[in-house]
Amino acid sequence: MAHAPLLRSLLLIALTTAGCSGQDPHVLDHHPGALSWCCSLAVDGQTGLVAYGTEAGLQLARSRDGGRTFPGRAVVIDPAGIAPAGITVTGPRIDLAYQAKGDIRVARSLDGGDTFTVHSVARAADGASLLVDGDALLVAYVDLSQGSGTQVLFTRSSDGGATWSTPVMLPFVGTAPQRPSLVKMGDSLVVTFYQRDAHTQGTAHSSDGGVTWTSAPSQREFLVATGSLVATTDALYLPMIDGGEHLIVSASRDLGATWTEHPLEVAGGSFGRNGSSNLAEPSQDVGARLVARGSTLYAIFDQGEFGEAPRLGVARSLDGGASWPADHVATVFGAAAGSRLELMESAGLAIANDDSPLLLVAFDDGDAIRVMRSTDEGRTWP
Repeated sequence: MAHAPLLRSLLLIALTTAGCSGQDPHVLDHHPGALSWCCSLAVDGQTGLVAYGTEAGLQLARSRDGGRTFPGRAVVIDPAGIAPAGITVTGPRIDLAYQAKGDIRVARSLDGGDTFTVHSVARAADGASLLVDGDALLVAYVDLSQGSGTQVLFTRSSDGGATWSTPVMLPFVGTAPQRPSLVKMGDSLVVTFYQRDAHTQGTAHSSDGGVTWTSAPSQREFLVATGSLVATTDALYLPMIDGGEHLIVSASRDLGATWTEHPLEVAGGSFGRNGSSNLAEPSQDVGARLVARGSTLYAIFDQGEFGEAPRLGVARSLDGGASWPADHVATVFGAAAGSRLELMESAGLAIANDDSPLLLVAFDDGDAIRVMRSTDEGRTWP
């Protein structure tokens, strides 16, 4: 199923946290008998948001204390919604993109999430990535109108999603590109995506707001992204896994024209539970997720070796991924002995949008969406 990797991914765009239901402050929502497909989180000041999908549809939980608590019931934004693909919040304005049973939609609220207006971006589409640039909404997605993913398209809206520009096709190699990830670096837009038939990661950039796109050379064969592209003011970072099942952080300072590979050499990282049985159909069930603040990177990964109970770990690099000191690695959560849980199927990492040392990790623990919080740059997770 083309959209399964997206549905299993937990994409954290900014940050938030904790319990909408139950008394455990780390539990956001229980889902007995109903899978919570994935989550997208955002924070602005003391307003924290988390969007997630269940059998009831796409839901939004809100926090007014920086993500410490999520009182009240989650709001159902769209009963047809399945998987969020990005969320941002600025004051009372919330923008959200999501998958809705084969369609890509956006929802906007101007009252802090009390009400939403929903618009369609594209039908017969998958794998959306949302970028909010001022008042504009920018979306990259996979077109499924020919029966399977045959091209990555880019479109933008300047009226909250009511109307969209004519989609522009991005250049790629082979057929069936998957999982685009859209960011802005300086004045340029950058999209990366997996080129399934070529077994490579492709990149394209635009310097005119997405009107035209220039393709960059593909990264080496069987090197596959396992999380979203991350942009700082002067660099791009992409978490990846290679055919030898090693975790790698690829870094580029020239809009993806060239990449430097940094092994994610941390305990359990390079040779932990990161194997992918079929790189021709890669998923985001394995590997790492990244966030960045300047040249400081934070990564989450499964520390557990094969045969051990899974352990969700976080690592910090102070030099753009070139090194990952052992004293900057901590365990966020450990599953019970004998557990077959794949924590990285749903795990995501978020960082505060100011200069505070707040980090958030969210994942499906098999029974509920669990959120863990660190206020000391990932050293401890109370």
